[in-house]
Amino acid sequence: MKTFAQNISWNRQETALLIDAYLRIKAGELKKRTAVLNLSARLRNRMIHNGIEINEKYRNESGIMLQMSTIDYCFTSGEHGLKPSNSLFPELCELYLSHREEFNAILLQAERMYPTSAAESHEKKAPFSDLPKHNYRDEKTTEDPVVEEAPMETYQSHNMLDEIKAILGQYFVNGYRLNSMIEFKRFIRFYQDKFNKSCSLTADQFSQMVKSCGISCNGKVFIPEQLLPITLRDEIKSHVESELSQGKRCVYYEVLFNDFKDKLLETLIPDRETLHTCLHFFFGDMWHFSDEGITLTDGIEVDIDQEVVKYIKELGRVVTEDEVISGLGHLPSDGVRLAFSRNKDELIIGGRKQRFHINLFVISNEELKVVKSLIDNAIDQYRFMTSDELFNDIRINIPELLSNNSSIPDTGIRNALASSLGHKYAFNGPIISANYDDITAGDAIQHFAFKKRDFSLKEVDAFASQLNVMITSYLNMLLDYSIRVDEKTFVHVDKVRFNIVETDVAISKFIDKKGYLPIKDIYSFAGFPECGFPWNHRLLESFLLSRSKKYSLLYNHFLNKNCVSGAIVEKYNTKLQSFNDVLSFALADSGIPLTTNDALEFFVQKGYITRRRYAQIELVLARAKQIRNN
Repeated sequence: MKTFAQNISWNRQETALLIDAYLRIKAGELKKRTAVLNLSARLRNRMIHNGIEINEKYRNESGIMLQMSTIDYCFTSGEHGLKPSNSLFPELCELYLSHREEFNAILLQAERMYPTSAAESHEKKAPFSDLPKHNYRDEKTTEDPVVEEAPMETYQSHNMLDEIKAILGQYFVNGYRLNSMIEFKRFIRFYQDKFNKSCSLTADQFSQMVKSCGISCNGKVFIPEQLLPITLRDEIKSHVESELSQGKRCVYYEVLFNDFKDKLLETLIPDRETLHTCLHFFFGDMWHFSDEGITLTDGIEVDIDQEVVKYIKELGRVVTEDEVISGLGHLPSDGVRLAFSRNKDELIIGGRKQRFHINLFVISNEELKVVKSLIDNAIDQYRFMTSDELFNDIRINIPELLSNNSSIPDTGIRNALASSLGHKYAFNGPIISANYDDITAGDAIQHFAFKKRDFSLKEVDAFASQLNVMITSYLNMLLDYSIRVDEKTFVHVDKVRFNIVETDVAISKFIDKKGYLPIKDIYSFAGFPECGFPWNHRLLESFLLSRSKKYSLLYNHFLNKNCVSGAIVEKYNTKLQSFNDVLSFALADSGIPLTTNDALEFFVQKGYITRRRYAQIELVLARAKQIRNN
């Protein structure tokens, strides 16, 4: 049996049958379920009876339902159904509306080609070679329905305009879609039914005329009175007049739409653009309509940035973004929000979504000189200073600076100082440095270790808090200048005398042929050489991260400041290049069930990780299964 491609496009005869079934359903002659079943059977039977192999999806009931929805789209001008993906369906629908006899001829041919029963099929079926040949692709036609053109004076009469408005108002309350032949045919049918006479306009003539009958917006024409009822129109007009008379330079469409949003929900106006078009239609001779709003005359420009800065300056206090948007309700919120955030030289950041005008900050020239001297001294000595250190120095040397600005948060004072100093320094978060020396949090923490030499975990943790960072992200960076010798203490590197070779040998006695080991499986330090401090897992962690020639410590993303974890691996083991590699091999070698819960519990118990969660656990499980299977 010959195999035929299954994605065959609909032909004209099939489409005619589909349209006929759709119309019979709409007329109540057939139930939808029955019509779909019958049509599916007819279309499938033709292929089967002609020896063409089809699958269960070819013209099945679901497919017929889907295509019937596209026919619904064509007959309702897109108000219902699905948009067709071909040109054939709209073409045949237009043919039904404009050339019924031609459509009926195609339908009659389809009735013969696709009989309603197997018996009828046997009686009427012609030899396959005698059947009309069809190309199962979308067929296109260049023929458009022809309507006799009338003289210009006929269709431009006031009477004709009134008739068009009457049809639009009665049958197209949701708008008339321009450039739609189907929409035009619907209009012609309604016109003939209502006025009992033919409409002599061509589609192009009608399109031009219908635009003069209403408001064109988003590809549709609306009757103005239906788009915006007169009562609401007058209310909006009074509101605009009031705003402009009170000195508002511009009434913005966005604000106007939001002010009347609840009432506009009951109209056909969905957005500010449509409101703009509608108001311009009614009041274009009263006011000037720009892209953004309504002004009394042309040439009036509104600087939203200037209004926002002026408003905050007049308030004379720290304000939030929401306060300013509310207080400047006549301005579009997006414009206010943008102005609030971008005028940083005048509007100083006082906190999250907080600003104040620079004039609120009180500082004398002498006080500014003292602040500059404090920063310069710190930079000369340490390359940077923190905001906390600056505030401590200010409290000692010029405490009145803080008392005079007690209404401003510390963040705001710091930013105001940066602005008052003319941005001569780099204020990188809480770190202040020379403009040419961009100090990061990591640089600052390393410098802390270099400067302090010996310090506690509590001290460096507090310093990281000043920088608004978590110390766990930077613990390994401390090892350039310090060694962590126990849970609480860091000492300068010169104080720890590691014998690297002998320490590596001591570690090797715990490592088997697998080449890896949880760090906590080093259960005794009796064989480790003297280094000046008692051996423990913290000291071993520091050695592996900074001194060992033979071994590395792999761990989960960041070091944990409270618990030692991770795996010791041979540095040049090509199979163990990442922490995921170690976990995968450890899990495969463990013999435990390869489930998420069992794996996480195993890793915590062995000390690979400290908590029962791991972001890449699924990858580890998949790799472990692969290793076991091999």
